[in-house]
Amino acid sequence: MRPEESLYPAGWRRIGEKDLRRVEHLLGVHDPEAAGFYLQQALEKFLKAFLLSKGWELKRIHDLETLLNAALVYDPSLEPYRAVCQKVTGFYMVERYPLMTDMALTEVDVHSSLEQAGGLIERLRAAFPQLRCQAKLVARGQAIMPPDQIERSLQTFRYGTWNDFDKFWAWKLEVERGSAHILDRAHQDETAERLCGFLRGWLVYRGCRNPNRWQDFRQSLRQIPEAYDSIRRYSLLEFSSIPQAPLEFIWHELGRVKEADGQRTQGNYYVIAVCKPLMFLWGQTLSFDSQNRKHIPGKFGAPRYHRWDFAAWKGVLERFQRELNGDAETVKYMEKVSEDKYGTAPIVPYGRFLDILYF
Repeated sequence: MRPEESLYPAGWRRIGEKDLRRVEHLLGVHDPEAAGFYLQQALEKFLKAFLLSKGWELKRIHDLETLLNAALVYDPSLEPYRAVCQKVTGFYMVERYPLMTDMALTEVDVHSSLEQAGGLIERLRAAFPQLRCQAKLVARGQAIMPPDQIERSLQTFRYGTWNDFDKFWAWKLEVERGSAHILDRAHQDETAERLCGFLRGWLVYRGCRNPNRWQDFRQSLRQIPEAYDSIRRYSLLEFSSIPQAPLEFIWHELGRVKEADGQRTQGNYYVIAVCKPLMFLWGQTLSFDSQNRKHIPGKFGAPRYHRWDFAAWKGVLERFQRELNGDAETVKYMEKVSEDKYGTAPIVPYGRFLDILYF
């Protein structure tokens, strides 16, 4: 980094993003030592960008835990990322010093650390003032995608997965015409049965090491009726008005199912473990599977990693909310498609439509 850039947060963040892309490339060519080194470099630059944006005096420090300690002064919620900072600092030593090569850094080590660090990176990105300003500069009235392109996407999407969602959504709307809902005691078992059938085909738990995943999934559905009832009437257009506590409770309950022991973590879960079931239940989130993550435009800030934390997911949906609220043409088209498919209904599954557009 050039000396004249070194005191500017944007310059450090820009190089951090570049280092992050190098990590993914180096993992693709099976060079874990170099990938680990650039992961350390990326985290170092993101942390320094964050600190410089707070008025911190630049110091020559490579130890991520030391930088994290400085960042905690401004944001104590970053504490859960201490372990990954400690671990990734070691990757810097492996690549830089010959005597450390016996540590045998593997691709699994780097992949795992990259996923764990994903939440930290998203927190730091969200905190940069320039990113907040950028969000305000989203063009108002400009369509997310031209209606004819939306129509082509919807028409060419695989029929089977459309049919799965349509069947479930039509049933959900019928159940919820009155005061009942699909997770109340009268409907909970049928909801679980329907979802388990669909989600197996959607490969939600592919690679899952939890042998009791379907049992745990059913148990999670039994834990969230009250939280679900408090969010189900909100659409993506009103996302920022939703009480955070029930949303975060649902995040943990659905996310834990794909963990090896089925237990809650500090919140950094496989994003599809939360979002694929929640897209069926609520309709307002995208599934954020690997295809989505590749195609979603950068302005929405969707992480490319498999694991997200709650803050990262919430930030992405808030950006989609802002974009949709400034795009009357797209909203009107989605409302029309919803009415044609499901009849007049109080809520439109905006998340599902966006999921298809970016698939």
